[in-house]
Amino acid sequence: MTDSDLQLLPERRKRINVSVPGQNKPLVWGVFVLLVVGMVYGALYFYKSSLVSSAQSIDNDLASLEQKRDKPTEEKLLLLSKKLAVVGPLLASHIFWSEAFIKIQQLTATQVQFKNLNASLNNKEVTFKAEAANYTTVARQIASFLSDKSILNVSLGKVSSLPTGRVEMGMSLTFDPVTFLSKPK
Repeated sequence: MTDSDLQLLPERRKRINVSVPGQNKPLVWGVFVLLVVGMVYGALYFYKSSLVSSAQSIDNDLASLEQKRDKPTEEKLLLLSKKLAVVGPLLASHIFWSEAFIKIQQLTATQVQFKNLNASLNNKEVTFKAEAANYTTVARQIASFLSDKSILNVSLGKVSSLPTGRVEMGMSLTFDPVTFLSKPK
């Protein structure tokens, strides 16, 4: 016998199946799915508990803020807000004599000096005595007052020359109270 004649392995090979008793693939898959479902349930349970604790923390913060509130002051502020809502429109349409005086000041020439000024809402009239540099200044002053739409009429009273060379005059302005005395918007 030579080495080449010796045959240790058969020419045909057989597959050897070793079957382990108790091995069942559907059971293994069922256990795997059960483990996955259990892990998802555990994750959702911890997520839910974190959301509940977060909501409790927010509730506690709201409760502490509620305790810190000054309710009498809040009620007073609400009452003040309601009162201002009522008073606001009244103030918006209120007569402001200061606006009228500012308007007269803006329309008055620099060479005119007032001696006295009287204003009457009932008569819708402003009367004054003033001194001007000359008669031309008086004419310009009348034109300046008439240029304002809120002044309806200008009446020139007594005009006389002073020994100083200046001119003394009396003037009366009739005005529209809505536009003359109201605050500009």
